[in-house]
Amino acid sequence: MTCELRRGMRVLVDARDKLGISWQSCENEKQGMLVMSWEGRVGASGVEPSEFQLYVMALSALWADAGIQEAYARRSEFQL
Repeated sequence: MTCELRRGMRVLVDARDKLGISWQSCENEKQGMLVMSWEGRVGASGVEPSEFQLYVMALSALWADAGIQEAYARRSEFQL
């Protein structure tokens, strides 16, 4: 499940950017960069629960952001 959450949020962060949707909170730009950089640290066995906990706050903040919600609402325009 953690891999699906990571991939899904990465797609939404990328789509938000490509669709020209602004962040509701400028702070979430940093959270988005954190989630986008997460890919390189995922091993073949997935994400360890202790590592995933480091990203829970970022994922929660991003999901609550109106920009991510707008990208999700427009998911028919990209592959999610």
